[in-house]
Amino acid sequence: REYGKPLEAPPPPRPATVEKPRYAEILRSRFVILFIMLVIAWWVGLYFVDNIFYDRAVLQFPDPNQLASSLGNLFAAIGVLALIITTFFTGPVRNRFGLRAGLFVLPVILTASIGGLAIGGALGLATTALFAFAALAKITNISFGFTLDLTAHNLLYQPLPASQRANVQTLVDGIVQPLAIGLAGLLLLLFNTILGFRAIQLSFLFLAIAAAWIIIVIALQREYPAALRRALEKRRLGASIHAFVDQAYGDVLQQSLASPHPAVVIYSLNLLQQSDPAALAPVLPGLLKHSSPEVRQAALEQIEQLGLTSELPAVRQHLAEETASQVRGAAIQVLAALGGAGMIEEVLPYLDDADEENRRAAIVGLLRSAGIEGTLYAGQILLRMTVSPIAAERELAAQVLGEVGIHHYYQPLMELLYDDDLAVRRAALRAAGQISHPRLWPLVVQELRIPQTRGAAMAALVSGSESALPEIRSAFTQGDADAMMRMYLAQVCGRIGGEISIALLKDRIN
Repeated sequence: REYGKPLEAPPPPRPATVEKPRYAEILRSRFVILFIMLVIAWWVGLYFVDNIFYDRAVLQFPDPNQLASSLGNLFAAIGVLALIITTFFTGPVRNRFGLRAGLFVLPVILTASIGGLAIGGALGLATTALFAFAALAKITNISFGFTLDLTAHNLLYQPLPASQRANVQTLVDGIVQPLAIGLAGLLLLLFNTILGFRAIQLSFLFLAIAAAWIIIVIALQREYPAALRRALEKRRLGASIHAFVDQAYGDVLQQSLASPHPAVVIYSLNLLQQSDPAALAPVLPGLLKHSSPEVRQAALEQIEQLGLTSELPAVRQHLAEETASQVRGAAIQVLAALGGAGMIEEVLPYLDDADEENRRAAIVGLLRSAGIEGTLYAGQILLRMTVSPIAAERELAAQVLGEVGIHHYYQPLMELLYDDDLAVRRAALRAAGQISHPRLWPLVVQELRIPQTRGAAMAALVSGSESALPEIRSAFTQGDADAMMRMYLAQVCGRIGGEISIALLKDRIN
């Protein structure tokens, strides 16, 4: 009842061309092939254990009522155990031991329990002892298989390129899994029904399956870091990582920080910041000695973002040795932003530095530090720049305001948005998108009328997202908004997206 209307609405038209999964390309990956083999072994093993258990259960409880009662109690215990494992053990085990534990626990315990059943059956052990081995295998199969083991399977999607993950998951869940279940059924039909194998004989067959399973796990565990390294080198993991992160992932990321290729190091830095920010602190000082200025600058930016005041001595020393202008600026900014009142005297000379990058960094850092004294010094310099007769100074002031990104620092921008110099106005528009203050949007919308500033104005409105929509709605209805103006406003709404933007566009569609 609640969702009746959306459900009755006709589905949106499908795009004219839909990219089909390229399974031939996917299957050329050794890592994907091993993953598929693991899934097959997992499901075949699951059904073999089931069959072995039920065969022993019938012998243990020949009375149907007793069998039903015992199975009910057993499955209740399995459910409780699975809940406990999921809640208290899966996360800690995954975080502490990573992929190795997740993939090895299930096949190893199953091999031990089914192996005990096979040997005990060959030696003529009592029925109760054999059932205990089968019950242990069944409990392990369900309680670990659908918790810790499946969590490890999710980890295996991480090294895949972001564009392939969905296709591989579709292949594994939609094609391989049903085929594996069908294979298990055919094997059991052959050995259990046609050849008349019982639990003991099936146990020996399962040991062969388990041996293959463990070999696949060993190969996967070796291939996983290599696949991660390849993905990092090509920067194919996407902009962010999956929620599941294990020790191997962190290890590979840290190893990638030693790469001579700047793009790989910076990409790994960003991923490591998402997955394990605490692991960044020990490696950042070493990256200040990297041969690439881009990497050194990225390391300084991470020090500032993480607020690592303990690294200020290393940053100060690096500033004395650094030759690249942008990196020196980043070091000055870190000292100003994190050094507090004790660093002001050291940073003040850079406010009048001939190097534009050094001045920008000092002002940004002091304004970000939120200290009253530093803010007063930097604020005075910034205000003088906004009214400077030199256009480059005013442009730099706009850039600083945007980089600082403090919401209530919008007033100087209002003057810069009226500046006669187009470069200054474009810089002010970019800063307006970063500050996103409502008082700025009317001025930004007016810049859509001017071809030289239109691109920057549209980008600023998109950066403002939903905070800019009230002014866009107002501009749509103004009598002086011509068709071209409304067209640009509609394009901005489309790039912003979201329910409010869509509702605004629907209102204007006629």
